[in-house]
Amino acid sequence: MKGPGAFFAFTRFVFVGVFNTAASYVFFLTFLFMGLSEGPALACAFVLALALNYQTVRRLVFQSGNRRRFWPFVIVNLALFLLNLGVLMLVRRTAPATPAWMAQGLAAPVMALLSFYLQRTFVFNA
Repeated sequence: MKGPGAFFAFTRFVFVGVFNTAASYVFFLTFLFMGLSEGPALACAFVLALALNYQTVRRLVFQSGNRRRFWPFVIVNLALFLLNLGVLMLVRRTAPATPAWMAQGLAAPVMALLSFYLQRTFVFNA
């Protein structure tokens, strides 16, 4: 996908991504406030948000009717999760005064941009 098609897909991705990121962040905060540390909270939020993210990205962003892309989606998102966890842990270790909620809030936009590129390139081949 090049030219205007890529621009419109990215625009849709931004809107869907805001929704998905907000939902994931709410899940993350919920687990933090329930007493989980940042790693388990992020893992639980990841699991809950995965199905929601797959449906919204597949249908609304890439407008794909192909339901067989779930496992590539899971693999890409697992890689993103591990990278996100690494960034979160790095921030918490190098700047221990930074609260987990702030570190994740700062990491989320970067992770979203990387997610668009990987989903477009490796999952939906748009």
